[in-house]
Amino acid sequence: MSKKEHAWHLPSSTTKHYQWFRNLADFHDLTLAWIKELQIQRLPHLMTRGQDHDVTQNLWMLDSLSETKIDLLLDDTSPDDVLGRLEHTVWTVQAWTLINLFERTPQPERDALNTVLDLTAWKMGRNLGEKRWSGMPAKSRQDLRLLFLAMSDSPFGRSPHGEPFLVKRATDNELVFEFHRCPHQVSFPEVQPVADQLCKLHSQWIRGFVYSLNNGISIEDTTGSPRCSHRWSFLFASSTEHETANEPGALT
Repeated sequence: MSKKEHAWHLPSSTTKHYQWFRNLADFHDLTLAWIKELQIQRLPHLMTRGQDHDVTQNLWMLDSLSETKIDLLLDDTSPDDVLGRLEHTVWTVQAWTLINLFERTPQPERDALNTVLDLTAWKMGRNLGEKRWSGMPAKSRQDLRLLFLAMSDSPFGRSPHGEPFLVKRATDNELVFEFHRCPHQVSFPEVQPVADQLCKLHSQWIRGFVYSLNNGISIEDTTGSPRCSHRWSFLFASSTEHETANEPGALT
């Protein structure tokens, strides 16, 4: 039986697995957006030299991932095992793509590269926020606690690996939290060489996501000490009156 087929007698997926899979597909879309924006001729995940054997064996799962159904990926192992392998592959390909981009970009052009990566991440976060939360009531958008809950339904939120955040302060107009699942904290060794850069880019994604919910929110990010963290607050008394607070050109 083909590994993309799924027999009735094999383990079936649950709501948890569907949510996990959807978030991995959207997470991988960020990598694909960088590839498309920078017009890379050959997809990095096809360049397997030097990659972990287990990862290269699972690259087939990334083919049209956003258009694939989870049931087509299941095999004779458990859904948790399949999605764990997919998660490792998605993270590794994103890290490898970033490493490859920096290696092929001359130093004088690095600032321009960083700008493109930042803008693309911000746009992808905004797009997903608009896609998933377009029906969010206006009143709910004025409470940072509710916006934080909305982010739990995103690739950087809900996780099968435990609570992804440690909330240190949460009010309607101020939110402070640490990440338990940022690139510095994941267990995949392939990610560590670019953990700092990925954390900054993931923060840009979150800025775009939050901007789609309320465009008057400032996000301050801190890397390390001891964990990466965010502080969200409103820039203006009436946060809906201004539309440039969290755009990439006005990063905070």
